Amino acid sequence: MMQARSVAARFRLALRRAGRAGRSMRMRLLLFLMALAMSMLLALAVVLAATGVLPMSGSEAQSGVRKAVEDTARAIEKDFGDTCVQAVLLSRSLSKGIAIQLHEQGLAPKDLASRPDVLEKLMGNELNRLLLALEKTRCSGVFVVLDATVNPSLPGADTSRAGLYIRNTEPSVADGDFKLYLRGFPVIARQNALSLQSKWDMEFDVAGRDFYNLPMAAARDSALPLSRLYLWTDQGAIASEEENVVLCSVPLLDDDGTPFGVCGFEVSAMYFRLNYAPSVEHLPHSVSLLGAVAQEGLSAERALTAGSAAPTVLSLKKGPLRCEGTGPALSVYRQAEGETFLGIHRSVHIYPTDSPFADRPLALAVLVPKQDVDAARRADSLRLTGILALLTLMGIALSVFISRRYLQPIMSGLSALKQPDGGGQRTNIQEIDEIMETIAAMRSRQARATDNLFEDFIGRLVSLTPTERIVFKLCAQERTNQEILADLSISLSTLKTHYQHIYAKLDVSSRDELMLYIQLLKKSGRLESVRSQL
Repeated sequence: MMQARSVAARFRLALRRAGRAGRSMRMRLLLFLMALAMSMLLALAVVLAATGVLPMSGSEAQSGVRKAVEDTARAIEKDFGDTCVQAVLLSRSLSKGIAIQLHEQGLAPKDLASRPDVLEKLMGNELNRLLLALEKTRCSGVFVVLDATVNPSLPGADTSRAGLYIRNTEPSVADGDFKLYLRGFPVIARQNALSLQSKWDMEFDVAGRDFYNLPMAAARDSALPLSRLYLWTDQGAIASEEENVVLCSVPLLDDDGTPFGVCGFEVSAMYFRLNYAPSVEHLPHSVSLLGAVAQEGLSAERALTAGSAAPTVLSLKKGPLRCEGTGPALSVYRQAEGETFLGIHRSVHIYPTDSPFADRPLALAVLVPKQDVDAARRADSLRLTGILALLTLMGIALSVFISRRYLQPIMSGLSALKQPDGGGQRTNIQEIDEIMETIAAMRSRQARATDNLFEDFIGRLVSLTPTERIVFKLCAQERTNQEILADLSISLSTLKTHYQHIYAKLDVSSRDELMLYIQLLKKSGRLESVRSQL
């Protein structure tokens, strides 16, 4: 009986320890899975930061702007290079055509200044050549200026030059109905159905005009071939011109290389907007700007701009665009009374190294309003924060689910172990099922041992004498020694003698152990049957 009681006590202790171990195991597994999820999120954040995806580095905006600068610059260099070739071919064609016309009259290009009477017919005959060249280049305008004036006696005749200037108001459409006549003899315009511009004038005023003076001077002062004498300038051919333009100008040369005028093409602000708008992902208000390089940054007053934010860039007219240093990833451009931009600029390669104008490069910049970049960065931060937060919640939820799913069979097994019959369940976990089978076997053996102890104990009751049986029945009624002495009218020593005989016959060591057997018989429902047999 003592053995059975000891086994039962150890079993109950094992169950309590198993329950505490189960809870600790679940917590440890949950913490492990959460730590794993957080480590993976941290690794993801490090990878995103290293690859420039996170907005904290500014690499996304920088790479987008830099790509837009390079793509737009390559397009400009290719198109402007083709325009240079066409301008040189136009110069050669015009020089030859004019020389032939003058030769038929016994004149040479150098005689133009003294024969203003031939200028009108000369220009009229070259008009179609200019229009054809304009269609080939698909630029916005074409011009030719001769080193001669119609009336040398008028005031300002020393800077007044005869020529033609035709502009296509819609550069994407090669149709004569859309062409304006800016400079030239009016009779030529009427004969060819060309509309005079509202600010039309018959001749060019070349005072301080780079497109005319610089190529003429370079042709006189150098022995370079014509293909090295072209000039790109952001100064227009007409001082009162309201629209910004960029001109490609090439000198006209006679047979001995003496310049007698210039010709070339115009790239207007409209043409630039149609063809060179930058594309920067997530920054739709980006603007490309083509202008001269200034000491403090970019000369923006005469620059060409393109992009959806062109109206915003009108503030560039207020002064030079200063480059004030670099921000987190892009350069900062600012005006005293204008908007602040972030962007990148670089020179456009439009001259050969031996060109006399190589020190007068044009620069291309791709600019983005600073508030747009800041807004894009905030949006990226919020988006990535939301993604990381969502991943964190998913990781925690997955950790809880896996920990519960993983520990459910274990907890079910522990619950089954607490049931007297073992619950009759299997967890499909080999180790736990083996333990459950072992404990079930131990319980079975314990039950059989308990039954055998009861049977042996009950069997030994018949060996008691009548008086000893009466003492046992009184103990079963939970009577005290004093009550038993009073009922039997015996002395204490006699009662002790009866107890010693009972203990020896029933194989117990004390009254407490005797009472334990009696309690077990009472719980098993066999006590009454035992009393009736005594």
